[in-house]
Amino acid sequence: SARAQSLHVDSTRFITGNKCCTDINATITTKDNGILFVGSSAHIPGGIVPDFLLDTVLTNVMVGKMDSVKQITWVKVFGGSDYDNGVAACQTYDGGFAVLAETASNNGDISGFKGGVDIWLLRLDAAGNLLWQKCYGSDQSDGGISIANTTDSGFIIMGGTNGSNGDVPFHYGDFFSMDWLLIKTDKNGIVQWSKDLGGTGDEASIGSVLSVGSNYYIVSGT
Repeated sequence: SARAQSLHVDSTRFITGNKCCTDINATITTKDNGILFVGSSAHIPGGIVPDFLLDTVLTNVMVGKMDSVKQITWVKVFGGSDYDNGVAACQTYDGGFAVLAETASNNGDISGFKGGVDIWLLRLDAAGNLLWQKCYGSDQSDGGISIANTTDSGFIIMGGTNGSNGDVPFHYGDFFSMDWLLIKTDKNGIVQWSKDLGGTGDEASIGSVLSVGSNYYIVSGT
């Protein structure tokens, strides 16, 4: 029979940003028993979140790292002058990180913007420095949902889209409905293939993807 288990709060930490709009959307446990957190922060100086060089009234991607005793070791901000938001992450085989985000910016850290809102992949080293970035999607609305490592050191990305061009091969519904989008990249973020999943209705922007072996993936959503 199932037993209820009590939860014990081990420790708490405040991610002190500015007066408004610092959000954490995802966390992962790192290989050194620390925590990587991913989210967004508005362009208002203050707290431990660094100021961003471009003037924007919207949010930028925020990424931070805690060590094994939950002390914050670094916090980084990435993006452009429009909307940017971090949604998921995974740790890479070399100890760095791949951060999945979405962006409506076409300047700053972003290049290769396709239009509308893009899925944005940021490859960071272990200290949070940006190594490279890639935009994926169409000229419509594309958003990130989940990311995982693959056995060839690449990435499998799950997102949502209402587009039908660029990296999006097909769209099942109308402009107001979203499909799920799977994108497989190599270790440098180059697209190897992309697939649409869904029907004529709207597929919600909640789900996850896992890599199972060298040629299989598990996709779940609601």
